[in-house]
Amino acid sequence: MKTRPKIIVFTFIFCLIIGCTSGNKKKQDIKETSFFSLNINDVKSEIEFPLSELVESLEVIPLENKDEAFSKIGVIYVSDNYLGMQPYGQFSYKLFDKNGKFICDVGARGQGPGEYRNVYFSQINEKKERIYIVSHNAKKILTYDLKGIFLENECIPLAAKLPKGSFYVNNERKEVTVISLPFRGEQEMVCWTQDFSGKLLQSVPAEQYAVIPDYSNEVYSFRNTSSYDFQLGVFYQEKPDTLYHYNVKNNSVNPVFTLNAPIKAGTLGYRYMELPDDYLVARLNLRMGANPDNDVESTKLILTNKKTKKSQYVRIINDYLGGWEFDPFFLSFRIRDGYFTYAMEPIELKELLEESLKKDDLQPDVRKRITELNAKLDINDNNVILMGKLKK
Repeated sequence: MKTRPKIIVFTFIFCLIIGCTSGNKKKQDIKETSFFSLNINDVKSEIEFPLSELVESLEVIPLENKDEAFSKIGVIYVSDNYLGMQPYGQFSYKLFDKNGKFICDVGARGQGPGEYRNVYFSQINEKKERIYIVSHNAKKILTYDLKGIFLENECIPLAAKLPKGSFYVNNERKEVTVISLPFRGEQEMVCWTQDFSGKLLQSVPAEQYAVIPDYSNEVYSFRNTSSYDFQLGVFYQEKPDTLYHYNVKNNSVNPVFTLNAPIKAGTLGYRYMELPDDYLVARLNLRMGANPDNDVESTKLILTNKKTKKSQYVRIINDYLGGWEFDPFFLSFRIRDGYFTYAMEPIELKELLEESLKKDDLQPDVRKRITELNAKLDINDNNVILMGKLKK
């Protein structure tokens, strides 16, 4: 493979975009604590929703071309200066800087010390120079430094086994907040806080949230606001979906949003995400073997404004680079920790850019940016990451 001599980051910042809200007034977080139920029959219209309405700017980050830097990217975790790549398949977790330079593999697939069968959730704590990882059926949180070195003495024992789950390590308080996928008859807690020794500090019983033991179920937590948000995604069981907040201060789980819509076990499901100003729901049509990576055949997105309660089907388009639509399935889990991220193979991005260049109505500055980016892409290179910080 070629090694790129220089990592280039293209940043596009639009002060005024046709079809988008003008001005530079910074949005404030909307504090939403009341419960809202949306009837899907009330969602009538579909619109194109520009990415520039969600993010402050867009960065295009080509990942370095070292052989060891290549992988099939799943979830991307972002800190101030790093990108953590949770892989599909047999690849290990990979760490890059925000210019796309490959730093290291973090741990490895396996069953030895510092190894994992898979990666289910991760957190990068840049200030403490630590990376935390859990896999399926985790009994502890694995700890590494920013060079990928396993720190066995700093692993955090969990107060209970975690079939699937997310966590948030607070190094200052030496506490961990944990959100679990609670299997019926196996897990007693859905949420809890504990200290670094594994001592349980408080918990919420799992009884009313428990699901049939099935590893096709998921627990989603995206942390795009200050709340500990989560959803228990139960695709093969007809159980209503709800977005919850875990209130650590009061040790309570509070429902905040749900979509009143048909549920068909194994064929129709929903994924919920909270954004600073909106709720985003992905309506997933499922079919076994629909594609190589998952059983999702098609996806529709519904956006609900927290303040006005206005809801619409949306097709989120990349107005920074010609107005092409993002794949709604991949987009529906790539917005987390206050960032939008989207991984693309260079050949896929080049095809979209070249189609955009055929448009007669492109603004001259947009055409120039697309042309320059397209010229720099090589179809044999590593993945390209599109990234933007969410507006607040």
